[in-house]
Amino acid sequence: MKNIAFLKYFGLFIIAFAIFSFFQYSPTFPDPDSFYHAKIAVLIRDQGVVKDFPWLQFTVLKDYYIDHHFLYHISLVPFVTFLDPLVGIKLATALFGALLILTFYWFLQKFKIRGAFFYSLFLLISGPFIFRINLAKASSLSLIFLFFGFYFIARRKLWPLFFLSFFYVWTYGGWPLMLVLTSFYILAETISDFVEKFKKENSEIKNPGAAIKIFFRTLFSRENIKLFSACFGGLLAGLVINLYFPKNLTFYWHQIIKIAVINYQNKIGVGAEWYPYGLGDLISNTSLVFVLLIVSLAVFFVNFIKNFTNDKKILPPENKNRPMILATTFCAVFFLLLTLRARRNVEYFIPFAVLMGAFALDQPFSFLGKYWLTFKNWWQKRKVLASLLCLYFILMVPFTAARNILSVKQQFLNGGSTQKYRGVAEWLKNNTPEGAIIFHNDWDDFPALFYYNTHDYYIAGLDPTFMYDYDKNLHKQWVDITTGKQDNISEIVKNNFRSEYVFVDKDHVALENNLKRDGHFKMVYKDDEGKIYELTAK
Repeated sequence: MKNIAFLKYFGLFIIAFAIFSFFQYSPTFPDPDSFYHAKIAVLIRDQGVVKDFPWLQFTVLKDYYIDHHFLYHISLVPFVTFLDPLVGIKLATALFGALLILTFYWFLQKFKIRGAFFYSLFLLISGPFIFRINLAKASSLSLIFLFFGFYFIARRKLWPLFFLSFFYVWTYGGWPLMLVLTSFYILAETISDFVEKFKKENSEIKNPGAAIKIFFRTLFSRENIKLFSACFGGLLAGLVINLYFPKNLTFYWHQIIKIAVINYQNKIGVGAEWYPYGLGDLISNTSLVFVLLIVSLAVFFVNFIKNFTNDKKILPPENKNRPMILATTFCAVFFLLLTLRARRNVEYFIPFAVLMGAFALDQPFSFLGKYWLTFKNWWQKRKVLASLLCLYFILMVPFTAARNILSVKQQFLNGGSTQKYRGVAEWLKNNTPEGAIIFHNDWDDFPALFYYNTHDYYIAGLDPTFMYDYDKNLHKQWVDITTGKQDNISEIVKNNFRSEYVFVDKDHVALENNLKRDGHFKMVYKDDEGKIYELTAK
């Protein structure tokens, strides 16, 4: 049995790693932040912890920078040391993604879920999910932390949860998610206990006032308070016992509240991942997941309603996974709503939707025996229809899997080159004074320029909200100039942005035309990706 278990883990790892390596085997990055993460790992390797960040002169990061993915960047150091950094980060991304799939399988195994191996494979055929976790970001590590955390929460392992929460703060900026999981589980277990009491107790609990008291007494029980405190205490310790305390508090106000919660998408052009995922597009792109989700929700609601009766054949009271059915349902719905607000959250929605399906469907399979005869009779009466349905799913699943994998591969091939802006950055490094501020035409130009040239400084990057919060008027001036709405720009570039060099790519034609019309800029460099104009004496 041990050999079979090992082979399943090993086989799943090989399958996942092979698929993810297939994506990474391309000279492109679909997300420009890959350059930033690789460079920070290189700087940590060469100089130690990055505490100051002068490279973004007109953002709040100039004064309140923290490496909110610190342990992720530490984990990248071996990869960027023994390999070319841009190759190393690709290998690390494939490896971390494969380990995430193993963690998901391990989690299901711990709860003895039937079909855990196939649910894990199910993740590998969901296009939006495998695309997101194959971006060179901390997403895979974040989910690994959450699955281990969820296990510690469900098993009420307080000290492991405390220390995991502590290190989660050091690993990923979305650390409040651990508290969300803890809260959902406590609520789920409280509801589950309440339902059992409702079935067993006499008329006392059926009195509304008494029922409310019993519910809240259970919710705020000593054990639940200890569980919540273990998570909250670990997160708080991670914030305070921190290389960046106390300025990390200001940073997280901008990162979590301003960028993630408030989201200025209606005021400024934020990153594509912060815009809503249309429900129609989401269903179309994750059709198999939604089929699983709908079936799971139907089973969940039927069983939940039936559970208020005394029909023990419907939902056996001894089922120990019942709180997890509720908790994963809460998580799936929560992340679905977040995804409809910001598409980046699809990387959480899909695995938690599959988790919900795994827990919700595992239990009915244990007592479907009495329905088998009805199903068998239906099959025999409608053999043609039943056979066609089976054939459809047999063909559709591998077709969908292949289509999604090839689609994600194409998205990677359509990404930006790993050599993006290298010529521009190296010319600037060799021909400008150290610390010169480069006026560039878009905030997502920064990561590639930063990777190849830390000799100079830049205007904005990582997220436009950081500049918008720094100075709204300055942000507007920058947008007006880069979109060609502002004429006579030399004085603004020199005085307001303290810059004498302007980088313009081939897509910003209006800006380049204004540079030429201004009369005080001279083109000093040109390649296929863009041009550099130097401000002449005025």
